[in-house]
Amino acid sequence: MRIGVGISVAMPTISSGPPLPIVTGGAFTTDGTYNYRTFTSSGSLSVSAAPLTGADVFMLTGGGGGGGTTYYSTCGGGGGAGGGYVLLTGQTIMGTYAVTVGAGGLGGVEDPFDPYYEYWGHEGGSSGIAGIGQAQIITTYAQGGKPGIDFMQGPGGDTDNGYFGGNGYSTSTRPGNGGAGLSANGGDNTLSTGGTGGNGYNLWGRGTYYGAGGGGGKRSGSGSAGSGGTTGGGSGGAYDSGEAAVSNTGSGGGGGKGNSAGNDGGNGGSGIVIVRYPV
Repeated sequence: MRIGVGISVAMPTISSGPPLPIVTGGAFTTDGTYNYRTFTSSGSLSVSAAPLTGADVFMLTGGGGGGGTTYYSTCGGGGGAGGGYVLLTGQTIMGTYAVTVGAGGLGGVEDPFDPYYEYWGHEGGSSGIAGIGQAQIITTYAQGGKPGIDFMQGPGGDTDNGYFGGNGYSTSTRPGNGGAGLSANGGDNTLSTGGTGGNGYNLWGRGTYYGAGGGGGKRSGSGSAGSGGTTGGGSGGAYDSGEAAVSNTGSGGGGGKGNSAGNDGGNGGSGIVIVRYPV
């Protein structure tokens, strides 16, 4: 730039710096330290302009459905297990990725053509992001609850394998056992009280829990149903059907109450996918 006669002044060069990543997809929130992209249904995650670095990715399948009770049994159904999960840390993401969020497993219901097996709770659906990590699409180990059948036996669900809650015992009319949660086994029943669902996983220590187990259904007659695990597991049926788990917690549904007419198990909660990255 020239000022006056024979005087030149150099203007400073303003640098724009490296491009920043542009991230789209999911519901956006921030806590001031991390940004979060939360997927409660299937969609896509897109990162353009520059790679996103230091990202953590949480992928949780749907929870298992609670076990129903057969028309010839007075035992309560077992609670469904919480969903399986994968937590990836320190990921570098660039491009567009398909995100899958699994549905919760259906609770056990009677099928007049196959009245035994339809009382079993169903597994939750798979979740993941194809191509992030090692082409992560995770299948679930969130088993459905077993039905309330007098001759079936079994303890509460085990977190080591995500198994379902057990059933009534052959020696007496009993409530159902609790389904496994991600951080605790499902509780065993007593003679009159249904097993409690195992507690879920406290993601990133923020007080939000995922993958709780469902509670065992009440037996026919006196007693009480088991409560769902923290947070989101469905409670066992105290009067009829088991309670459904809370959506997008990947938790298990509650087992149905035992009586001569039979009752449905509660549906499992759908899964969730969350991507967080530094602000």
